[in-house]
Amino acid sequence: MWTSASDQSRFVHLECSAPLFQDSYKRNNKSSGNKHLRCFPHCCKAHNASGYCGSTLQVLTAVEHADMMLFAKFDLEQAADDIQVSSVVHVSEFEKSPYLRGRRLPDPSPGHVYEINSRRNSWHYGWVSSRFVKSTVKHHLKVVSCYLHVQSFTNVLCRDRSTYWSQ
Repeated sequence: MWTSASDQSRFVHLECSAPLFQDSYKRNNKSSGNKHLRCFPHCCKAHNASGYCGSTLQVLTAVEHADMMLFAKFDLEQAADDIQVSSVVHVSEFEKSPYLRGRRLPDPSPGHVYEINSRRNSWHYGWVSSRFVKSTVKHHLKVVSCYLHVQSFTNVLCRDRSTYWSQ
C-alpha cells in the first residue's frame, strides 16, 4: 500500500490480506479497440480466467471539505506532473477521459473514503504499445483530491499515486 508524501490520503484495502498492487499486469485487447487491464489492482475474491477480473480501489483521506472530489487516471512513470498541489483547475479537465471520478462512500470514522470504479467494470487503459515487444515502461495510477473553489474551478489539495507496475 502506498501512502502520500503529505499523509493526507492513502489507498486502503479491507477485502483480503493480499497485496493491493502487483508488479505487472496484462491487458485484454477488445475487438472494439479498447484495452482493459486484467486483474487490476488484484483478484480479490477469485481469478477469472476469461473476461474481466479485478476489484475497485478505495482511497481514505483525512481532508475534511464538504465539496471534496477525487479523480484518478493511469499514467506513465516519466509523465510530467501536469497538476500541482494548490493549483486552480477547471472541473471540466477532470470530468473528461482519461480521468475516473471517485464516489464518496458513507463516512467511516475518522476520514472519508472514496471508491474508484465502484461498478467493478473493467479498468480501461488506452496506452498504446505492441504486445510483441517486452516493455520496460512503468505505469501507475495517479489520484488527485480537490474541492470546488469558485463556480466551476477546483483547488487541488493533494496528489497521490499507486506503486509502479509494468505490462
